[in-house]
Amino acid sequence: MSAPTPSTPAFSGLTGRVVMSTSLELAESVYPAGLTQPRHGHDPAYFTVVISGGYRETIAHRATEVEGGAVLFHERGEEHAVTFTAPMTRILRVLPTSAMMDEARLAAVDLARPQRLDAARMRPMAARLARELHESDAASPLALDALACELIVACRDSRVARRIDERGAHRAREVIESALAHPPSLAELARIAGCHPVTLARAFRRTFGCAIGTYVRRRRVEVAVRLLRSTREGISAIAAEAGFADQAHLTRALRRAVGTTPAALRRTLRPLRAFKTID
Repeated sequence: MSAPTPSTPAFSGLTGRVVMSTSLELAESVYPAGLTQPRHGHDPAYFTVVISGGYRETIAHRATEVEGGAVLFHERGEEHAVTFTAPMTRILRVLPTSAMMDEARLAAVDLARPQRLDAARMRPMAARLARELHESDAASPLALDALACELIVACRDSRVARRIDERGAHRAREVIESALAHPPSLAELARIAGCHPVTLARAFRRTFGCAIGTYVRRRRVEVAVRLLRSTREGISAIAAEAGFADQAHLTRALRRAVGTTPAALRRTLRPLRAFKTID
């Protein structure tokens, strides 16, 4: 007698928070303690990013405790059972698009098998994914595409060594600087730089110390600060020139990065404290 076919339900506990890019769809779920999900599978392949809380997951009769900061990859239809053990567990589901799966294959990464990625190493990436979901802006699609590439790299690192294309990273930065208000997509930047998007995302972070999306946001703030202090141009015009959606968007970015507003910045000549990293 054959084993029963597992169900393939939609993801449960969804909060309605969803953000998308060309590489992935990011959605949030929240689960209470004690909730048990019997053996089941999901049709799409996906990453699970555990932001907080934890649960016990059983795959092929093997139980594993999964804690906050964990990042796991589940192949399409993988059967598992879950019991949530923490008072509240918050999870991000990262669903790779066909484009991301194609990029993984091009980068010689096998995403057709379960993987558990090192929690300590992945925790900063998990935090950045959560921020993109809760604080999305015009740069989020580019930032998410870069994070998708970092996920691919994280799956690849233990098996495949790749040379970092530093020249490609510098070329990408030149292009970004020439079109800061409307930078090209990650795929277009990689084409111009002459390398794979995965290679570019990794090379850029190693070369300049931050992700591409972070660099774009930081430079936009720097341009806005320079214009505010060196010209009498209107704040709305400066916001548009620096790549912000509007004056309110610029104000929020300045408060977060340097702790002041555009108007207040113009009224003082005191040195600014160091910019906060926006990643």
